[in-house]
Amino acid sequence: MGNRASQNFLGAWWAPMLIEKSPPRFRERLALRVLSLSPHYFFDSEGRLWMPASLVRKEAIRNSSSRAQIVDEVIRPYVGPADTVVDYGCGAGYMASHVARLAKRVIGCDVSDGALTCARVLNNANNIDYIHPRGLADQHDIADLVYSFAMAQHVTNKVLSEILHSIHRILRPGGTLLMHFVVNGKGWKTESEAVHDKSVRGRIRLKYGLNCFSRSSDQVLGLAQAAGFIDPKILRMAQITRVDDDVARQHLLSCHI
Repeated sequence: MGNRASQNFLGAWWAPMLIEKSPPRFRERLALRVLSLSPHYFFDSEGRLWMPASLVRKEAIRNSSSRAQIVDEVIRPYVGPADTVVDYGCGAGYMASHVARLAKRVIGCDVSDGALTCARVLNNANNIDYIHPRGLADQHDIADLVYSFAMAQHVTNKVLSEILHSIHRILRPGGTLLMHFVVNGKGWKTESEAVHDKSVRGRIRLKYGLNCFSRSSDQVLGLAQAAGFIDPKILRMAQITRVDDDVARQHLLSCHI
């Protein structure tokens, strides 16, 4: 459906067009169905290619509820009512919609035009702009806070380094970055291990599947410092939130410029 090498599973040209050209009364249903075609958003324990409509709706509710809890327990202390906040890797906008109730402006950015179209349908608000990261290319010092959840583990170190440098550029002096990572994840492979897995299954997964990379604490801290961030800290998410989600078993990078 898209450029899977960049983990853009909803990048096909027809995904946003299908939603945008449909009658308004069908757009929410179509947006949820399009999201269900990507491995990023909805989970089916039976691994079906076509999820039942009832499960799609249930997963949408789960996404919104879990993201609301993460916003309340993790992000809220860093957001002021006059702030501009960037959600980097916003996906369908479930987290951005909750942050928008706390901040003056939210910019949700994602590489997937399909996901952005779904976000505009499912999680729109007057103070949210959903854009591709290229829309931030010429921006400087625009954000008080940038956060990113369930994104870093899906990209290579090279791409992540580029993202961190971009985030550093758009943060205002004194601004904060909160980025969720999988650190020393049990059962997770590092990027190097995934690249050197020459089995048929390993090569297919790396090229076409949803990549899920683990990193060491030193690697995460090194990437942040190389991008110019100061005072980087890695926190255990379990100490911050009790959300019923994989995120609670992982880690959070907190740093500033």
